[in-house]
Order: sequence, then C-alpha cells, then structure tokens
Amino acid sequence: MRMKPLVISSRRLTLAVSAVAATALVAAGYSLGQDRDLSSVCRHDRADGGASLPLDPRALAESYARFKDAFGRKMEVSLAKAKRILDEPVDIGLPSCRFSSVKSHRLPFAFHPELRGRELLFVSGDDPAEAGRLATLHKNAFVFVTKARRVGDLGAIAPRPVVIATPELAKSLGIVCTPTLVSISPEGDRIELREGR
Repeated sequence: MRMKPLVISSRRLTLAVSAVAATALVAAGYSLGQDRDLSSVCRHDRADGGASLPLDPRALAESYARFKDAFGRKMEVSLAKAKRILDEPVDIGLPSCRFSSVKSHRLPFAFHPELRGRELLFVSGDDPAEAGRLATLHKNAFVFVTKARRVGDLGAIAPRPVVIATPELAKSLGIVCTPTLVSISPEGDRIELREGR
C-alpha cells in the first residue's frame, strides 16, 4: 500500500484559523447584545427530548486566544524545521556517466507485481533542466534523485513526485553512475540498465 504525503496548503490553514476566529468573534458579539440573565444554549437531541448545555462566549474567546498563541508558536517551530530540511543537500556519491552502455541482469528473485514492467529513472539534480528533460522523456518512470544542491530544489525536476535515492538502493540495483534507466521485465525476474543519455 502506497501512502500519499500529507500536504496542507497555506490557504487552507489560513481558512481554518479564520473560521475559528470568526466563531469566537460572533459568540463574543452575541453575548454583548444579550441580557445577562439569558444564556445561549447548545441543544443535543436525545431520546429524552434533549439536554441543554450553556455556551460561554467569554470562555470560548479566551480558549481561542490560548489556541491561537500556542498554534502560532508551534507553527514557527515547524516552519523553521521545514526550512532547515528544505535547505539540506542531497548526494549519495554517484558520478555522472562518462559513456552510454546497456547492461542486463537476471535476478535470483522476482520483483513485486506492482513493479513488474516498470521503469526506475536515477538522475542527478545538479542540472535540473537535464533531469527534467529525462523525466519528461520517461514519463512513466519512477524518478529517483541522487544529487541536488538542496531538497527544496527537487520540485523543479519533474511535474510529478520524485524520490530521494539511497546508496543502498543504487548499490542493490548495480547503479554506478547517473543518469541510469532501470527497466524491469514484465515477469519481474530481469532488469536492464541503460547508463548515460
């Protein structure tokens, strides 16, 4: 099962915080326009006809203020941490291919059915334009990036998700340079490595 990364846009985050703020402000405004003897209620329907729960707009406003303060501090820490991660370089130590070659290997096992007949493209992000050209040329391939100035630059390589390659994965597939296109046979028991452009 493939998990999708959780992405929260700043627009959605702003809308969520604005909705909470609007609720608190409306509640506070409502309390100012009411007689102090009358309390607003929130009814929960049940078999016995429903129970009443008093709504305290002042407590709601105070709770929102505490939430907003805590949320703001957590967001500052999270954004700073995310920025540090985005500024990290990527390099698993593979050089550029000096020549073009094709290698084929029979495997002692078969790949998982989901990977049979698929392509894995290993590229360096040192030249995002060239890496992007190769990703576009092999539009059905899973793109693995072996080198990039910073993690934040990976989005410029392809209009689809890319993965940071690991030295272990490259070594297990016999990849010694980039770019390399790995083609897995339909039976999943053979791979072909096309090195170079």
